[in-house]
Amino acid sequence: MGDADDRRKDSPPDDDRAPYAKAMDWASRIISASLMMALPALGGFFVDRWLGTAPWLLILGAIVGLVFGFWQLYKLAQLSNEDDRHSDLHRD
Repeated sequence: MGDADDRRKDSPPDDDRAPYAKAMDWASRIISASLMMALPALGGFFVDRWLGTAPWLLILGAIVGLVFGFWQLYKLAQLSNEDDRHSDLHRD
């Protein structure tokens, strides 16, 4: 009795939002991760053109964008796992 009750107390409250609101939340997170990947490379491209240093800042921007983008995707995966665990607890 105590173990299941402790898990329910530690779990976040139910998400009572409409499915459309949940979908929009996930869409904004995915768009954010995509922009984290693309904008540093795009910025590097334009700064390279301005300074005449092509392709070094583009490459640096792409590497930075990939690192931060994958870090954001990792956080999204962790959040998705927490949501799955939370829904499994309340099915019992």
